Amino acid sequence: MSDNEGGNRTMARGTGPKGKKVTVRLTEDEYNRLNSEANNNHISISEHIRKKLENNIQNTELLVQLCNYSTSLNKILNKYDIAQEDKDFLNQEARLVWQHLK
Repeated sequence: MSDNEGGNRTMARGTGPKGKKVTVRLTEDEYNRLNSEANNNHISISEHIRKKLENNIQNTELLVQLCNYSTSLNKILNKYDIAQEDKDFLNQEARLVWQHLK
């Protein structure tokens, strides 16, 4: 996306979840939406962005765990003589968990 697509760009700076300095590039619309959400929650926009980043990091960590689980699950399923319908069921359950996390 070029700098002109989606409105003017603005920068939001603050401290990220792990204490590191973070700069987030936002369109004007994104900034206004986040600022409105922050005001509704009676917190600063930087605190609101920090919480969103923290949530994204947690979701990413869960996704990594799920991928590791899925890889392990497939290794186990392939190692043992498990009926294909049971393999399909377990893989479907893993997909449902993934959709819930998204």
